[in-house]
Amino acid sequence: MFGLALDSNNDIQLGPDGSFKRVSGGAEIAQHVRTRLNVFLGEYFLDLSVGTPYYQELLVSPANLVTVESILKARILSTPGVIELTAFNMQFNRQERILTVNFTFRGEDEVEQADEVILNA
Repeated sequence: MFGLALDSNNDIQLGPDGSFKRVSGGAEIAQHVRTRLNVFLGEYFLDLSVGTPYYQELLVSPANLVTVESILKARILSTPGVIELTAFNMQFNRQERILTVNFTFRGEDEVEQADEVILNA
C-alpha cells in the first residue's frame, strides 16, 4: 500500500518528471499521523466528527497539559497501522504558542518510526 508524499507544508510532492511522489510503510503511517494531528475537529466538511478537538478541549485557558497529552496519544494510537507508541514527548512554548510533539511508534511492519509535529495555536 502507498500514499502520495507530502512535504512539510502538506503539499503533494512532485518528482522531477512531474509525477507524484509516493510514500509507503512506516513513512506512510507517520505521514498519516501528522495529517490526523493537524486536522481540527469539525474541519472536514464531509464528516464533522473527524479531527483533533483543539477548540473543544486543547486550546482552552488554562490549558491542562495532562489532557492535551492524553488526547494526542490517543489520536496517534488510533491511527491505522500504529501498533504501539514507544516514546512520546511534548514541549509547549507559551510565549510563541507552539506545541512540539516528538513521538516514536511501532507500525504494522514491526519497524519503529520517529517523527515530530509542530502545532501552532
